[in-house]
Amino acid sequence: MADLLNIGLSGLSVSKTALAVTGHNISNVKTPGFSRQEAVQAASNPQFSGAGYIGTGSTLVDVRRIYNDFMTTQVRSSTALNKDTESYLSQINQLDALLAGSTTGITPGLQRLFSALQTAAEDPANIPARQLVLSEAEGVAKRFNTVYDRLYEQNGFINKQLSAVSEQVNQLASSIAGYNDAIAVAASNGQQPNDLLDAREETVRKLSEFIGVTVVAQDDNSINVFIGSGQPLVVGNSAARLEVVAGIADPLRSEVQFVSGGSRQGITTLISGGEMGGLIRYREDVLDVTLNSVGRLALSVADEMNRQLGQGLDLKGNFGSELFRDINDPLLTAQRSLARAGNSDPTANLTV
Repeated sequence: MADLLNIGLSGLSVSKTALAVTGHNISNVKTPGFSRQEAVQAASNPQFSGAGYIGTGSTLVDVRRIYNDFMTTQVRSSTALNKDTESYLSQINQLDALLAGSTTGITPGLQRLFSALQTAAEDPANIPARQLVLSEAEGVAKRFNTVYDRLYEQNGFINKQLSAVSEQVNQLASSIAGYNDAIAVAASNGQQPNDLLDAREETVRKLSEFIGVTVVAQDDNSINVFIGSGQPLVVGNSAARLEVVAGIADPLRSEVQFVSGGSRQGITTLISGGEMGGLIRYREDVLDVTLNSVGRLALSVADEMNRQLGQGLDLKGNFGSELFRDINDPLLTAQRSLARAGNSDPTANLTV
């Protein structure tokens, strides 16, 4: 009877633990990153008697985490791709609205200018028509300036956003390193700390919202996290960091550096995925191209208009003067290159 009672008690004990695990699952149903857990039971070691081995009940052998590494990796990759696309789309929609707008787009302004030029060409002595050309030319210049200003505002926003995202990346990397340390200690008894593993995995998923990552699991239950072309952001319980600095070639264009110990490496062109990857991709593929295209268009329009006007005569019979400022004006050429912030004033001693 005592043996039967012990067998019954073992079953009750296992069932009690299983109910606790089920309750834990239910209470965390809305916890971000939580993985369902399952109580695994097995028959206890039997006792030998003259009639053979007699069972002694059941025992709890593990609380297993229901986890699929492949699905987790896919979610992580999809999250990075989604955030990359979201940040890219957000910026390009603003650019599309700017260039396609009837009041801000360059094309409507050029069409109105060409229409005014056609009217003035048909009746060169018509003073109102000539004034309309001047007015529309001024309008085109304002449109170019507006587009230019908005594009540089967008560039400034990207610079600020890169700094904000890098801070988030650094905080999450430090958290992952801390989880690695805690998990290594908790797993030293041979059992998996399920809730800590879930918390770390959720932190990695959040990290993938900001930058694309590659995760490599280690034998001691820690993970190493790599970014870019293999730069180790997290190794065990130590984390590197990202810093956003002014570009060497263009001080108005922020660049991302990977900092580990005393070494630095520029990784702007190596970053992909996440919000940071989308911003960098937009800047390289769209913003830079648009700035160059708008600049070339402005130079071409101004140069060709001035050249054509110089070949004609004004109302007094004199050769026409320039309508737009010369593209080689000293004030304009000085703006084509900017000094690096912090440069000292040049000094030189010349002896002849």
